[in-house]
Amino acid sequence: MNDWKNPDHRKSGTVAFCTFLHDPANQAVRNQCTITSNTTNFAAAYEMAKRVFAQQGGFVREEDYAQGQAPKQAIPSAVEFRVYEELEMIPRDNLVTIVLPRPDQPLPIGQAFDVFAIYRCTWSPWSAHRLELELKND
Repeated sequence: MNDWKNPDHRKSGTVAFCTFLHDPANQAVRNQCTITSNTTNFAAAYEMAKRVFAQQGGFVREEDYAQGQAPKQAIPSAVEFRVYEELEMIPRDNLVTIVLPRPDQPLPIGQAFDVFAIYRCTWSPWSAHRLELELKND
């Protein structure tokens, strides 16, 4: 069993998950895991994605055990999985994650303010723009 708190296990789980869903034989499962502009039951997609990720990545889910009985390596119940297709920007653009800078540190100003460290977006052009800026600054 892989340990959810181990970054290398998460990386290998991600590879296994994507490899599984990339196989045309698993298209129906991919469709169930993916949020598209036609998705109406988001909770089912989140749940299916988490289940398939756990299965393919060698993890267990906390919610599959009685309360307090899950192994410490389990994916916590609070973890959400949201899977999007690369070419469908609209559903992905509806999810924004902002990671606030530490409150005990001064807030950077001007050019030192790294928006990319704070605004985490799932929109591919945003990610490409970020990479472009990082390459330009190197």
